[in-house]
Amino acid sequence: MSDDEPTPTRPRRRLLVALDAAEDAQRLLDAAADMAVRMNAELAGLFVEDADLIGLGDNPLIRTVSAYTGVSGTIRRGAIEQALRRQIAEARAAFERIARARRIVATFEVRRGRLVTALESVEEATDIILVRRAAPNVQHTPASRRARVNAATRQLVMSAQRSVIVLDVGARASTHAFGRVVALYDGSPETESTLIAAADIAERRGGDGITVVPLATSDAEADTLAARATLTLAPYGHRPTIAARATPDITALCTVCAAQGGVLVLHARHALLAGDSMTRLLDDIDCSVMVVR
Repeated sequence: MSDDEPTPTRPRRRLLVALDAAEDAQRLLDAAADMAVRMNAELAGLFVEDADLIGLGDNPLIRTVSAYTGVSGTIRRGAIEQALRRQIAEARAAFERIARARRIVATFEVRRGRLVTALESVEEATDIILVRRAAPNVQHTPASRRARVNAATRQLVMSAQRSVIVLDVGARASTHAFGRVVALYDGSPETESTLIAAADIAERRGGDGITVVPLATSDAEADTLAARATLTLAPYGHRPTIAARATPDITALCTVCAAQGGVLVLHARHALLAGDSMTRLLDDIDCSVMVVR
């Protein structure tokens, strides 16, 4: 791209981040704020008061037993709501601090209900939803030795009408920069859109922020795809690194991302994710994932 050729511009975007009270919530917030800055996006913070948790309050069938006295009792609804109010205040303060520090347009909202329902109800004005892979204390359903994604996150990825980033807050490149953005490309319209999505979230660090993985059956086909991907990304200020061609296989993708780090970008309607492959990918891969729609 020549110096006088303008980079394609987009209207202000809206990024929605699902906040919670987990110990590593700040890392999720840092990543969301960094992404909002790079995308010139409005950042919307959403804290969902868990209706199921509140419903446990004053339930005579739910009992607690003190480890010190052995005395049992009910869980008071007022105590649960008080704890939630404290968590909300802490989340709001952290959110507002980072918004001021990064000078980004930001809004904060609290809703009561279930996470997936709350997120789906605000999607119409949202471009990308950012959620954590799973909090450390979340129980997975169905139970699995390898499961790393909670049921709510899995349901959101499968049913959302907007792009979703599932952030692995434990990954080495999960905060500030997403690290290298890995985009699959086979020449299809779906993977064309993943290249544009990758350009949205990748840093323009001398054009080295995106790795394109050609999904090809021969070296000649991979070379053709690499040239097309480079042309597609050039107007957006990126000169991608081209990885060795890969077969359209979940295991191969996990291997690529383990070496690259960062975030894997792929389209929800890609044939690679048919059947239970999406669940397998989310559970097995060792990096963040962006599912494009």
